[in-house]
Amino acid sequence: MKEIVVLSGKGGTGKTSFVAAFAVLAKEQIVLGDCDVDASNLGLLVPGKDLSEEPFFAGLRARVNEDMCSLCQECVEICRFNALSVKDNLVPKVDDLACEGCRACSVVCPEDAISYAENRAGTLYLRETEVGPLIHASLGVAQDNSGKLVTKVRERARAEAESRSIDMVLLDGPPGIGCPVHASLAGVSLVIAVT
Repeated sequence: MKEIVVLSGKGGTGKTSFVAAFAVLAKEQIVLGDCDVDASNLGLLVPGKDLSEEPFFAGLRARVNEDMCSLCQECVEICRFNALSVKDNLVPKVDDLACEGCRACSVVCPEDAISYAENRAGTLYLRETEVGPLIHASLGVAQDNSGKLVTKVRERARAEAESRSIDMVLLDGPPGIGCPVHASLAGVSLVIAVT
C-alpha cells in the first residue's frame, strides 16, 4: 500500500484542492485522510455522507467531589492554570478549558476529593464519497493533542484501505511544521510539497 501526504509550510497554498483533484482524477478508488484536524475542509471538496463518528479522548480534567470537599481551597491556591475557582464560598468549580490535568490539585487536597476524567478532545469521522472513503476529524475548541488525532486519522485510513483492498491512501496534510505535520509524515511512501 502506498501512503502519500501533501504538505506545505503554510496554509492557503492549495493542498486540499490538489488532493481533491487528484482523488477525482484517479482511475481507481483511493482512501482519503484529512490530517488538518484543526480546520478539516477536504469534505467540502469531496462531499459524501458520514457513516460513523467516534469520540477522541486526550488528556484528563479534574473533577471535585462535592460530598468530600471541605472547602479548604488549597486546590485553588496551587493551580497555576487558574482552572479552579470558588464563588460564594462554595465547592471549587473546574474550568475544563483551563485545566491541564497536571494533578497538582489532587496532591494538595487533604480530603482526596479530586479525581480525573478523560477529556473528549474531538471527533473522528468516516465518510463515504464517490472517490472512496474519507477519514476526517475535528479537534475541539481550545484542545491540544492534534498530533495524536492526526495519528488516529492515519491509522483509520490505513485500516479502511486494508479492509477494502485499496492500494493507495492520500493524505491532506496540515499546514506548518509542528506536531500535526510530524504525525502526518511518519512512515509515508511519498511527500508532495505544495509551495
